[in-house]
Amino acid sequence: MSLFLLIYAVVAQPSEQSASAVSSGGGSAADGGFQISATIGQTALMSGASSSEGMLPGFWPVVNTNLSPVVLFNSFSFGVVTVLGEEVPFHLIISNDGTYPLVYEIATEATWESYDWLRVSKGSGQLASGRRDTIDVSVVETWNLQVGLYKGRLLITTNTGPGLSLMTDTARVSLTLLPEMDGFAGGDTIIPAGDSPPVEITGEDGNSSGVTFDFSESEGGSVSATFIPSPPAWDSTTVFDDPDQLVTDPVYGDSYWEISTAVPEGFTVDITFDYAGQEGVSNPRQLRLARRMNYAGPTVAWEFLDTSSVAVDEVNSTITALSQSGFSQWTVASERAHNAFEDTRAPVISDLTVFPSAPQVLDSITVYAMVADESSLGSVVLHYVKGGESIFTEVAMTSDEPGVYHGVIPAEDVKLTGIACVVRATDMPGHITESDTLPVEVSFSAGDLSSAMDGSAFPGGIPRDRWSLISVPADLDDPGVGSLFQDELKGKPSKTTWRMFEWTGSKWVAASDVSPGEGYWLYQMVREDVVVAAGPGHSLSLTGAELSLEPGWNVIGSPYSFVVDLDLDQAQFYGPLTYGLDFVGGEGWSDVVTRLLPWGGYIVYNRGSSAETIRIDPLKGIDGPARLSQASGGGQASDLKEDRDGWILRLMAKGNRYSDLSNSIGRVAGAHEQLDHFDNPEPPYLDGYVSLAMDRPEWGPNGPKFTSDIRSMEETNGTWDISLYVRGETGAIQLTDEIVGDVPPHMDAVLLDLVTRKTYDLIRGHDEILITAYIPAGRSGGVALPYPFKVITGLSGYVKATVSEVLAMLPDKIVLSQNFPNPFNPLTRIHYALPAPQQVKLKIYNILGQEVVTLVDGWKAGGYHEVIWAGRDRFDRDVASGIYFSRLSTGSRVLIRKMTVIR
Repeated sequence: MSLFLLIYAVVAQPSEQSASAVSSGGGSAADGGFQISATIGQTALMSGASSSEGMLPGFWPVVNTNLSPVVLFNSFSFGVVTVLGEEVPFHLIISNDGTYPLVYEIATEATWESYDWLRVSKGSGQLASGRRDTIDVSVVETWNLQVGLYKGRLLITTNTGPGLSLMTDTARVSLTLLPEMDGFAGGDTIIPAGDSPPVEITGEDGNSSGVTFDFSESEGGSVSATFIPSPPAWDSTTVFDDPDQLVTDPVYGDSYWEISTAVPEGFTVDITFDYAGQEGVSNPRQLRLARRMNYAGPTVAWEFLDTSSVAVDEVNSTITALSQSGFSQWTVASERAHNAFEDTRAPVISDLTVFPSAPQVLDSITVYAMVADESSLGSVVLHYVKGGESIFTEVAMTSDEPGVYHGVIPAEDVKLTGIACVVRATDMPGHITESDTLPVEVSFSAGDLSSAMDGSAFPGGIPRDRWSLISVPADLDDPGVGSLFQDELKGKPSKTTWRMFEWTGSKWVAASDVSPGEGYWLYQMVREDVVVAAGPGHSLSLTGAELSLEPGWNVIGSPYSFVVDLDLDQAQFYGPLTYGLDFVGGEGWSDVVTRLLPWGGYIVYNRGSSAETIRIDPLKGIDGPARLSQASGGGQASDLKEDRDGWILRLMAKGNRYSDLSNSIGRVAGAHEQLDHFDNPEPPYLDGYVSLAMDRPEWGPNGPKFTSDIRSMEETNGTWDISLYVRGETGAIQLTDEIVGDVPPHMDAVLLDLVTRKTYDLIRGHDEILITAYIPAGRSGGVALPYPFKVITGLSGYVKATVSEVLAMLPDKIVLSQNFPNPFNPLTRIHYALPAPQQVKLKIYNILGQEVVTLVDGWKAGGYHEVIWAGRDRFDRDVASGIYFSRLSTGSRVLIRKMTVIR
């Protein structure tokens, strides 16, 4: 006598299902719309299966020709979806279709760490012929599990082996555990008889199940629908059937629907599904619909609806199964090449706002953002940084309504330096989106912004009787100069109190207002170390400030109340330079700086012929979200970089009050003999100065002066003409030098003082260089006389020969040469030579000793000079023919030459 055992799975009816959990197994379609074949255990012992018509869902009767028990498996797997903290029940039904009693035992294998997450209500039992047992199986302990996928087994041991020996069969259970969320939606509705209007199924909480029914004819009844926010149970082995034969590599949506009905057969309905929440839909016109029996597992095949039975509405993101006559498990499907159903898109962040919209210092700020994603969001984080700081602070954002997130910046972090925010959203697949930077301008009260603040260019106050280049690091409500300074500087500007000037592009004018990003000259005579306290205003946007620079010199300032970097491309610009901040080195222009201090002013030279825009970016290089981290560039064109060959000689001049510490000559890879971006102009002069400069009239109009002259490495020998200009100094000027870089072997370099005729060895060292014989502006009639030097570099022979040649050409005494031509008509040339700077008068007298005209009266530099006399008197009249005398007087010498005019 043979024994057979029948096992078949039964799931809870829709009315028993929780809105947060659905179990799936195998079975036949309840509505007769389509059939799925059963998998039968012990098939070798079966004979002649009968028709399934009229039988319960999930049961296939077998003609039993023996007395032994029979076991049928309509599925070897179950699929369960739930959320953390929710238990899920499903049922296993055991039936004995034989005449001999069936004995069974059921065990579970489903352990994660120390938690058994499967439990059966009945571990053993005995069934008489024709009887069945319903075994309750529950997923438990979900509050102790983690979000993810779990695999378990039900082991069913029965007396169905030969001679009633024990046999064990396995049913596999897969559990998908989702995070706590309101993703499930579903409910019941009553359908009226006849052609009823469309009905959308919603849950008790009002959330839509994403499915709408439009019955064209029916006898009426109830319909249940549940939306499950998880992919249906399928894998690469799941069978499918496409009547159109268009799908060869199927993929199924990331969610599905379980639909059942009590409406009698014979109805016709259009079922519309919302695919807007589906991930990875890139080609909606290629979407398909697939169906199979309710609560099916991966071993149950999918049936695709033919394309003529499907309508896609891209505008409303819906897909409709037309003229259906049954319900089951449904999902959106596609050929993989058309739609991946995988979240390949990062979240979308929009509508960043803050409250209050105009925060004050020490107001807490709430940042709001709209965040949407194809799948579920893992986290939404607010990153914010205070102006002047380099590290972002993170605040988790929360949501009180779908898609709207908010995070709070605490009041203690809201300062007058301003705030910058970025929202970063990460979805469950790990895609990340960062919003655009949201700047928050912070308002401050009178007195909050002071020139003595941290990082200020004038921490000890603005000095007295010095020119100070300043700016105001904020946008003031009242930008008037008088409002800003009159309290601290005793009233309105005047020649005896204080003055403030701005550059118009061509001249200096008295400033009336201050603007962020602009620089101004301030000279105050009121008291030492004045601290300025500004009126009310607000910070500027931390996303950056753009400044327009006209060709030539421009005066700028930082609009931010903290230190910011500005590393300009020195091939296009020269600067920024600041003035007078290094009082140890003396009052004068700095070298190129790359950090702008609040309240400090700066000048920048635009080398081009048209206006250029530069950007001050206070967030550059900050350790935070990627979009706020930018690589810096620029650098000083006249500097030697680590990867640039060549050498540079730096020359510095320092007086008691004024100094010039940034002058360069040399040879650098990439430089040319002629003017290029390595050659920088001399900064503007003020009332007083000490300046080393190079006159290069061949490089431009109006005899421009340069502070650097860097030449090509293709040449070895060379001579640089350099002059010292002084105004406002009375003592000795000290010259120092420094060579950096790789000096070529056997190269000599000397500094030749053309006044004292002394040479200084720049390679091997030299005595101290003190200049005392200079003629400052004022003594020389308002224009400083150049005190000349030459720097001669190259091979030893060239340097020695050049020094000898230059010295030989220098006059060693005062000389007045005979005019040429002589006699002359209408003009003649008069040459004279001075061994050193001298105060000179060169006059013309007639034969009666009467003065005719003065040709030279003032200080002249040492060297050779030429004057042209056109034979006209001091009233610009032609003189008569006759004898005349040129008379050169220097205070210590008088020289006279006779000349003849012929008319």
